[in-house]
Amino acid sequence: MRTPQIQLRHMAHSPALTERIEELARKLEDRNPRITGCRIAVEADTHRAGTRHSFEVRLDVAVAGAPDCVVNRHHDKDVFVAVRDAFSAVERQLDPLHN
Repeated sequence: MRTPQIQLRHMAHSPALTERIEELARKLEDRNPRITGCRIAVEADTHRAGTRHSFEVRLDVAVAGAPDCVVNRHHDKDVFVAVRDAFSAVERQLDPLHN
């Protein structure tokens, strides 16, 4: 797999977040070498007045010989939790494909 495509929308660039996403993508590829690509979009919802940001994460993983695995996750306060949950959900989808 090549480097994951990462988009951060409505939020400042975060080297820590980018590094964490790349780390999780590498671990995912180690678990399933048939992965051919990974796209992740992280978006801060800035429309909720009076509350902290909420975050939407969309993760799309392409697997050779299988349909793409796509998940969407939301978290009200912590973008790292939303990213972790998205990768965990994709891992669960990929487990049956690996066997």
